[in-house]
Amino acid sequence: MTSIDAMNEDDTFFTVKDLAAMFKVNPATIYRRTPKWPHHRVGTEIRFSRADVEAIKEMTSKRPAQPETRRSPRIGTRAARASERLNRP
Repeated sequence: MTSIDAMNEDDTFFTVKDLAAMFKVNPATIYRRTPKWPHHRVGTEIRFSRADVEAIKEMTSKRPAQPETRRSPRIGTRAARASERLNRP
């Protein structure tokens, strides 16, 4: 299937402004991320098909946060070591 055939399957294309409104971000953010996202160039304009938008949603979906690992406190802080040096006979 060529890219022209793929374009004919779904004739709905979104502009950068449309995509920015969908994701509630500034259009400059869309332009900045476009090289990493699937898109189509029409002359000098950038367009996104429905399939592109779905792929972008998958790529940008928030992943669950990793649980924080607690570090054990450092034993022998600088202040404690200094006071030990002062208290030595």
